[in-house]
Amino acid sequence: VRKALQQLSDDGWLAQQVGSGCYVTATMEGQGTARMIALMHMGTPDYLTAIQDYALQNGHILGVYSQLRSRWDLASEAEFLRCLQSQPHRLLLAACSPIRPYNEELLREIEARGTRIIHVEPYSDDLPSQGFFLPDYRRSGYAAAMKLMLAGYKHLVYIDMQNDGPPLRLPGHGFLQALGDRSGKSEEWRCYDSHSTGSNRFDMPPGHLPGAAKDIIGFLKAMEGDVGLVVGSFSRAEFLKQLISEAGLRVPEQVGLIGIQTAAEHMQESAWLSRFVFDRAAAAQKAISIALAPKYQDIREMVAPQFIDAGTVRQPRG
Repeated sequence: VRKALQQLSDDGWLAQQVGSGCYVTATMEGQGTARMIALMHMGTPDYLTAIQDYALQNGHILGVYSQLRSRWDLASEAEFLRCLQSQPHRLLLAACSPIRPYNEELLREIEARGTRIIHVEPYSDDLPSQGFFLPDYRRSGYAAAMKLMLAGYKHLVYIDMQNDGPPLRLPGHGFLQALGDRSGKSEEWRCYDSHSTGSNRFDMPPGHLPGAAKDIIGFLKAMEGDVGLVVGSFSRAEFLKQLISEAGLRVPEQVGLIGIQTAAEHMQESAWLSRFVFDRAAAAQKAISIALAPKYQDIREMVAPQFIDAGTVRQPRG
């Protein structure tokens, strides 16, 4: 017991006074229930504003750590988490880096210090050990494949990019599962090359390199003008739209196209595109409501995707 009390004193949680005993320090008292919410932000400005306004309406201040970098910065993320470790907040809405090694130990220590954690974006293909309210990316890929099947496209292909994180990788898992359910057997990825047949995945080079256009146009023509594509972001769909036109193909008659919204994209972006979207602001607001409730219950839920039909997929064959 003495050792534990000494550790709490060394960490600043207790003040020891000879003859009087131990007291919770003024600087630490109540910090685990401080009226502060921390957000690891990788969404749109509208998303940030919605969460900020909701926090204020509930009497809390929002502190923001931006994850909007061209590349993840693990050291910076760890420094932010250490600040939360020393200054507990009421809630952390987490969107952690998908690059190993994950900062899982810091997350456990933060939670142990009294900060409730709810993950709002996945950092791994596996579910986190803390609470979560995550977009169901896997379900969006599955549903997209099913819509293309019902439309009767001969070839179904997932447009992928190497080294993508879970938000762009998980839809592919759902897509592949849908293909397996259709065939009645376990499906494996068959990546396209100029000599392949029966491809179900095309790896788009990073950065939409100009040299990739020729390969993509060749791929589209090889699909015999009857292909349904699932694209892991709106920006890639915009790139593909141009190349589909250059290939002399028509959407949706010859090429069906469905996009899946990433965290940094607005739900209403690419209004021309049939797409699956997630109401992330509503999900984050619900997570805050649950976390601020007098009796907190660990939340472990997936946010279902919503489909917006803009006519880039043929109508189901009847």
